[in-house]
Formats: sequence, structure tokens, C-alpha cells
Amino acid sequence: MNRRARVGVLAERLAAPRITLTTSYAEGAMLAIARAASARHLLEGFLTTLYWGDELKSRLLVRSLARRRLWGVPAQLVWQCARPTELAYVASKRFGYGRMTASLMYRTQERFDYAVSREVGRRQTDLIVGVNGGAQKTFEVARSQGIRAILHVVNSHPRVHNALLATAGAPAGSHEYVPVRAAERVDAELQLADLVLVPSALVANQLLSQGISQERLAILRYGVDPGLFIATARSRVTARSLRCLYVGQISWGKGIRVLIDAARMLSGFATFSLIGPLVSPEVLGKLPPNVVVSNTVPHLRLRAEYARADVFVLPSIDDAFGLVTLEALSSGLPVVVSSGAGTSELITHGRDGLVVPSGSATALATALRNIADPRLRAELGNAGRALVERGNTWEEYGARVLSTLDSVRRAA
Repeated sequence: MNRRARVGVLAERLAAPRITLTTSYAEGAMLAIARAASARHLLEGFLTTLYWGDELKSRLLVRSLARRRLWGVPAQLVWQCARPTELAYVASKRFGYGRMTASLMYRTQERFDYAVSREVGRRQTDLIVGVNGGAQKTFEVARSQGIRAILHVVNSHPRVHNALLATAGAPAGSHEYVPVRAAERVDAELQLADLVLVPSALVANQLLSQGISQERLAILRYGVDPGLFIATARSRVTARSLRCLYVGQISWGKGIRVLIDAARMLSGFATFSLIGPLVSPEVLGKLPPNVVVSNTVPHLRLRAEYARADVFVLPSIDDAFGLVTLEALSSGLPVVVSSGAGTSELITHGRDGLVVPSGSATALATALRNIADPRLRAELGNAGRALVERGNTWEEYGARVLSTLDSVRRAA
């Protein structure tokens, strides 16, 4: 590179925004942004709670905490805040979800936000990106210092979420409901943010209904690593019964009650494997014999589960996006997704997958009967993999976010 080119690169870096990211957990989209910003030398820092670098050696720790390693983010740019409360939260999840776990989650977000807010003034940064529920104090300090605040929204709006849970039949005392104090924090963050990043039009429309202006919203859909979830050859002949796979929380919000009702309708026709953390045990009720529930599994085993299944099912009542849909599509597995999941917006019904009305067990059962056709499954599986490959990877997501953030800074 000659001197003029080097000067040009330096000038470009100086003109580019310096970005600080804050998240109390290793959220996939934030990691993708961090990797993209780091690659372009824009990452000022990544503030999080628990982090283990390459020194992680214990097999027990690897199994329980490996997902908290920030792959692709330079260790010298990672700062840890509010570790004790997060450790308590992680420990509580090992004994099952409940009121205590939910309470610790919200407490961790608050403690993390407070700790990060004290760090903001010590950093040279132009933009700070925080996750909803854990950025109110941070944004208050950022705004006072002329730093642009970007809210990364990963969930539905709390009031909309609570209303949808009630419609789904979740009992009034369920810990899936967002408490008032946590909802008020999100409202404050939305008001403080210069820009709000959302993963789907579903969430954007919710925020519009809550008074957030269109000008402050940017819809940037998440991605997937197509090298991790690989399409495999599938038999065009179905076994004795259709093998249906669900991956995600076992909860009211994910539509598990609807899925179980559909499974009863398909007794003798289809079997259902549900994999994920048991968030609300009461949602299972009396399981029909064609439904098996398993706990969360590592990605390598999950890849095998995608390869073994005939169809992936996501019956969400309230789901801002649903990354598992992209994992299934990347695996070449045909998908049936409800309109309550943000990923339904990616799918053209009948071409890339099937979309059914949220909350309808009958519609879900009908779609699964239709997708039993091996030719249709093969067509949808191939189209789904192609959908992922044309613009829905994490690398492309990170690039889109950086472009959006650069526009925000230039408009300041």
C-alpha cells in the first residue's frame, strides 16, 4: 500500500464512528455487530457481564459457560461489569425457570446498566448501542455527553407481549409477564434512543402503536451462520410418521399449547420432538404420546436434530424474530412458522416455507399434513437454504447495521 493509500485509510478511520456495545449477555446479533465493527477498527469496547477467553479449560465450565465466550471479539476490547448478579442468574437457571430466575434476570439488567453508565464517561466513543431493558441509565449519561444512543430491541414491547400472553391463556401469575418496573425501563429507553434497531416489522408495528416515530426505527433482520447449520441430503420417503421438530423455550409465548393441541390432532400421523428450556411447565399439561420434550442441547447436537427431522415447527404467539427458523432453513429443513414470529416475514408462503395464523392449532395441523408430501418438503427445503444464502448471514447483518450507524452519525 503506497503512502497516499495509507493516508486515505487513516482518514476514513478517523471519520468513521467509534462504537461501544453493551449487553448483559452474549446476544447473537450484538456479537455480529461487534465482529463487524472490530474488523473495520470501529469497535471502542464491548461491555458485558460474564466472559471467558481462550484460558477456559475446565470441561464443566466449557459445557455450562461456553456460549458466554465472545467468539471473534478481541479480548482487549471486552470489559466485564456486574458479574456477581449474573452469576446468581446463571446458577438459578440450572435449577429451572421460575419467579426467582425472572427476578434475577431483571435485577442483572438493572445492575449491569448502572455499572455501564459509570464507564461511559471514561470512554472516547461516538455511538453506544445497548439492549432493551439494560440501557436506561447508560443512555441518560450518553445523551448528557453528546453520545448518540442506539437501542437494540430483541423482544416485543412489554405491554403488547403481556396482552398476547393473556390471549394465549397464560395464568395471571406467570413469570412470563413483564413486570411494570421493567416495562417502564423499556419505555424510558425508547424515549432516550436516537435510533431503535428492531429485527422485524412485527416489532416495528408494536412500537409505532406505542408512539415511537417511524423516523427513529430501523428494521434490520438477523442472520445465521450457514457454515454451522449445513443442509444435508434427506430421504424423499417419510418414515411411518412425520418427524416434527421444535426448538426454543417451552413457554406460553412460544405457542407450545397450540403445538400440543395440533399434535393431538395428528396422533398416528406425526411425532413431535420439543427441545429447549422448560420455562413454564404448566404449558405442557397432559402430553399426548406422540410428543417428547428434551432440555437444551449444544449446537453440534442441534445440527444433528435438524438433519434428522422432516419439518421444523415454530408456532409462536409472540416472537420478535426466532433465530431457530434461520437455523432450520440453513439446514435445508422445511419450516412451518406462525404469523406471530417475526421470521414469518422472510418467508413467501408455499415457496420458502409455510406460514400459518398464530394461535390456530387446526391451521397448524393442516399445514403439517400438507407438508408430508416429500416433493413439497424437498422444494421448500432447497428454497429455504437459498433464502439464507442470499442476504441472511450474520456477516451481512453486521454490515447493514454499521451502514445504518454511520448514517446516524453523519446526520447528527
